[in-house]
Amino acid sequence: MNYKKLLVIVAVVATMVGVSSCGSTDYNNDSMWSERVFSPGYYPGQIIFNQQGVWTNYTLSSVDQNYDGLKIAYNYNLPTSSFTGMVPSRVYNPVDYGNDFNTYPNWAGVIDLRNADAEDASPVMGEPFMMARWDTQESTTSIPANPSVSLSFVVPFYPEAMTVCNSSALYYEMQRTFTPNSRVDKVKLVITGLRNGKKTGSVELPLESGNKGEYITKWTVVELGALNEVDKVYMQLVGSEGAGAAAVAKYPYFCMGSFAYSYGYNQ
Repeated sequence: MNYKKLLVIVAVVATMVGVSSCGSTDYNNDSMWSERVFSPGYYPGQIIFNQQGVWTNYTLSSVDQNYDGLKIAYNYNLPTSSFTGMVPSRVYNPVDYGNDFNTYPNWAGVIDLRNADAEDASPVMGEPFMMARWDTQESTTSIPANPSVSLSFVVPFYPEAMTVCNSSALYYEMQRTFTPNSRVDKVKLVITGLRNGKKTGSVELPLESGNKGEYITKWTVVELGALNEVDKVYMQLVGSEGAGAAAVAKYPYFCMGSFAYSYGYNQ
């Protein structure tokens, strides 16, 4: 099936609404497909938060989350009391907790500078999103056997776009340790597609935009059409040697707001 990109999906992602689904026909290719936009805000019964905006109905085991056929990797390591993959969150955080981010990882939410100058600045509740924690032991030079942060669907699908933002933990670590205006210190998010175990394409987003100290501090739409048809999408944080790699090793967090994708079949 040849994928037909619909700009309306990107617009929906940018506004961070819930799941949408519809059927369309590409008369040129005689095929059918459906478009969807995933957002954790669409699942208030399936996803439960406490008063601080932290996901509460989790399981302390390796159980991937399933949202209408979209599987989101999640792995809780009981001996280390830590997770990899993605977890729902509503924490929007303008506060730099320094090393305490490791003690209280729930506050490594979306970086939110709207209240940064307030005298009583503290984490606040915002629209639901998925907070990702990447496994820093995972290979970035070859395809991992089991990527720690990934999305898959019940059938092969076409990634359209996703919204991405820095976590507060990684944002503040980059600010503390990066040299201003350095072209050496950098961190990027690499999004890769797989089909039958083989790479279909990749897209990169600099989280320190333009390497000029201009950090991603708002939801940013990343177009994913270059990945083509996939059965899995996985995401990794890659830092430059030195400060970039050290920042990622300390706080391998980033945030996904929503994810648009299509799937279908040939007639």
